[in-house]
Amino acid sequence: MQFLKIVLRESSNRQVLQRTDLAAIAEHMRLGVTPLVTVESSKVLLNCCFEPVNAMRLIDPQNLSTFCSILTGAFDNAARTAVAGIVQSIGLQAKGREAVRGSNIVPALISVLQTGSMDAKAGAAGALANLSCESQSVRLIRRSSGILPLLDLVQSSDESTARPAAAVIRNLSCEAASRKSIRDYQGVAKLLSLLGCPDLEASICASEALLNILTPSIARRSVGTPDLQEAILRLLLCTLVLSTTGHSMQHL
Repeated sequence: MQFLKIVLRESSNRQVLQRTDLAAIAEHMRLGVTPLVTVESSKVLLNCCFEPVNAMRLIDPQNLSTFCSILTGAFDNAARTAVAGIVQSIGLQAKGREAVRGSNIVPALISVLQTGSMDAKAGAAGALANLSCESQSVRLIRRSSGILPLLDLVQSSDESTARPAAAVIRNLSCEAASRKSIRDYQGVAKLLSLLGCPDLEASICASEALLNILTPSIARRSVGTPDLQEAILRLLLCTLVLSTTGHSMQHL
C-alpha cells in the first residue's frame, strides 16, 4: 500500500486505473486487517481521487458506508483525514454530492468537526465546503446541527481549519434559516474575528457571510443592535482594506 501511495502521486499512473483496481483498494480499506492497512489504503484512495473519474467510481453504497464507519468509528485520525479528503473530491461533482446526501456521511463529517484531530477537522470542513454549494446540502448540514461546530472552528488559530469552516458558513448564510441560526449562536461576532486576518481567503468568506446575514436587516432598517452596527462598520473598513490590496468587492 505504501508503494502504491507513492506511485499514484503521478497523474499518468492514476489515469490507467480501472474500476476493479479501485474496488480492490477499497476492499482492503473496508476489511482493515490492521489499523495501518486502513490508514494506508485510505491514503491510496485519496491519491486516486485527484482524477475526477476515479472519485466517481467510489460512490457505490458499500464504499459510502465504509467511509461513514471510518469517520465515526474508533479509527486513526489519519484515516479519518484521508476519508474526509476522498469525500471532498467526491463533492466536487453534482452526482457525487447527491450520492453523499443519500448516505449518513454529512452527520459523520460533523462528528469529526467535534472529535477529530485538527487535520481531520480541516478535512471534514473542506468536504462540507464542497457539499454545501447546493441548497439541499445546506439544509442537511443545518438539520444535522453542523452550524455551531463550524462557527467554533472559524475562530481556530489554525488557518487550514478556519478557512474551510468559513467557506461552509458563507454557503450556509445563503439560506434564511441558517442565517438565523448563525446569529443565534453569536456567529456575527465570530465572523468579525476573521475580518482583516492574515488569511485573505478566510477574510473574504467571512465578509461574504456577513453581507448575507446583514443585507436583510439593512433592507428592513433593523440594524440598531450593537453587534450589527459593529459588523457593518468593520465590514465597510474591510472592504476598504481589500480594495487597497487589489481585491474589489466584485470578487467577493
